[in-house]
Amino acid sequence: MLAVAGTVNVPAQTMLKDDEQFKQWRSMETGPLDFEPASYYYAHHSGHSYLYNGFGLLNHTGKYEPYAYFDYTIFWRGFKTHWDYELVESKSKAVPLSVLRGLYLAEATEEASSMKEMMQKIEHQRDEEVMREADRAVDAAYMVYSKVIEGYKTDIKRICTEAAAKMTIKKQASMTQVFDYILNKYELYNEQFRTIHNTSLLENTRRMQAYEIIKEEFKGLYQYAVVAKNELEIHIRKDELGV
Repeated sequence: MLAVAGTVNVPAQTMLKDDEQFKQWRSMETGPLDFEPASYYYAHHSGHSYLYNGFGLLNHTGKYEPYAYFDYTIFWRGFKTHWDYELVESKSKAVPLSVLRGLYLAEATEEASSMKEMMQKIEHQRDEEVMREADRAVDAAYMVYSKVIEGYKTDIKRICTEAAAKMTIKKQASMTQVFDYILNKYELYNEQFRTIHNTSLLENTRRMQAYEIIKEEFKGLYQYAVVAKNELEIHIRKDELGV
């Protein structure tokens, strides 16, 4: 057997770094903007040649906006003064994605805040409507006014009944129309009282206002009935005395 002896050179694995690609990715992701080769971007992205139209961006007005705008300008450095390419960020469309992400996040946060505020208003209006619906369903004001109004109704009915009996016994008809008027008003106010109690369209605050009006009407009618009763007593007394 033949033994082969020799030396094999194996190159060590090395890390290769592409500066142009590194600057491109850094500019796109985090910034600062720094593109290489500058001459390429000057020629193809800054509008200084006829080729730039294929690499630029059109805004909403149709105007060309260069991705990375470079100028060829003089750098004053004393004895080292020279001409070179300079990136003009104010004229460049390129924006690092980290900046855009921050803007999008701020917009999303503001939109979410506005949506939350709108939903809170809707829920508040819904809760108010539920409360109004519950308020309309329970006539709490009726318990407050029913006893007072029923008291006036009982007194008015009693006065009219006693007056009718006296006018029949004493054959006194001079006050008949007066008590008929009182009874008609009594029926009218009583119907209004029942309507307020039975309706489901009024909230308790409005029911209370309506009950207050009806209570005052019954109070005035009761006072009028008392006056009419006293007037009837006077007429009966005069007939008995033959005056």
